[in-house]
Amino acid sequence: MNDRKPYEEACITDDELDGVFVTFVAKYHSSSHGGLNSKTPATVWEDLSKDCSFDDTQLPGPQDLREACGFSTTARITQEGIRYAGAVYQNRLIREDRLTPVAERIAAPDGGVNIIVDPRDMGAISVVSRNDTFAVPALDDTMRGKTLREWSAECQTRRAEADADRKMRRHQRDEADRARAKITRNAMRQSDTGLCGYTQTEVDRARLELTFGKGSNEEPYVGRDEYQDPVYGGFETAEPEPAFAEDEPTTEEPGDEYGVNAVVQPDGPGSMDRFRTKKKFSS
Repeated sequence: MNDRKPYEEACITDDELDGVFVTFVAKYHSSSHGGLNSKTPATVWEDLSKDCSFDDTQLPGPQDLREACGFSTTARITQEGIRYAGAVYQNRLIREDRLTPVAERIAAPDGGVNIIVDPRDMGAISVVSRNDTFAVPALDDTMRGKTLREWSAECQTRRAEADADRKMRRHQRDEADRARAKITRNAMRQSDTGLCGYTQTEVDRARLELTFGKGSNEEPYVGRDEYQDPVYGGFETAEPEPAFAEDEPTTEEPGDEYGVNAVVQPDGPGSMDRFRTKKKFSS
């Protein structure tokens, strides 16, 4: 209230508060009251309930207790119904709400709706529609009389069991994936079709060209990115420098005194010549 900060000043939990309230009621009903001629409320209750005019229908029902002691929250109306805390609630009004005009729908345009939940009985919830409320039961009949804490613990146990089952069958799933991949790969090779628009033969050939060259027509170590010696590879070179060394054999044409048009003779076979093509070496 006002400037108080209940979350910082709270000293007991909700369960402890519930226990304190129950003990207070038990003490109250066992204490004498002047308005009851010094009788206890428990004794007066027992005497009145034995009267033939006693009507047990006047006791508050589950919906009245839920709307009086429950808490309000929001949820969404989906195709399956209203889902809250993993439980699904549905009735005829909820099923037909998505088919009614927007102005007459229970939920907001975004599907949101205000609900009232009784944490001591998850068998049904109360939906707030304009100025009225109505009960919506759970699709699972076992939810009747089950508390929110019991339902949360049950959901946690189910998730733990599902995780354990998934881990136990992981090797079966992996084995099935490997078998499926093998069957698919074999089918692609047999039918010569691929998922990327190319045949499997084209894909394999492109992969080999990227790694080993263009194919079996070329000699080893002579791919499209292989370095080619311009002397032995048959490429045109610039004019050589004049050769003045007397011990280097040159071939001069008539009128070529300084060996301008001299052609350099290749060296003899070496240790790397086995990696070159025979045609290029012989030339």
